[in-house]
Amino acid sequence: MRYIILGDVLILFGVLFGIFGGGSALANFIVESDVQISLPVTAGMVGLLFFSGLLIQLAALKKSMFFPFVALVLSLIQLGLYCYESIKGGFNWWLSPVLKLMNFSESIGKAGNYIGIMILIALILLPAIIFPLMMKRE
Repeated sequence: MRYIILGDVLILFGVLFGIFGGGSALANFIVESDVQISLPVTAGMVGLLFFSGLLIQLAALKKSMFFPFVALVLSLIQLGLYCYESIKGGFNWWLSPVLKLMNFSESIGKAGNYIGIMILIALILLPAIIFPLMMKRE
């Protein structure tokens, strides 16, 4: 049951990240910025989060090794993409549309850095959470 909830959380986070993220088309349309470099990474992250959530749910329901293995590989790719963008644009790269819209960007930027670090820790822990699904032999 907890893996199904984890899958739902990943899917929801992927949708929110896709709508409001730094490279999303909606954010670029609202802010009219030129953040095309992050657009492929954001689209990749959204797709990977969505499919990882589905695969974690399928891995919890099925007793196949395929679903947890693919979810583990996708979570490692997500971690790599997030680290790449964090090195390139800071931990709050996904928050850039909000920073451009609001005047008090320094306080939001600090909060975005903390949230970005928490997202990084969650993405690091995600393979460790998926790994027990691979060992499940009931």
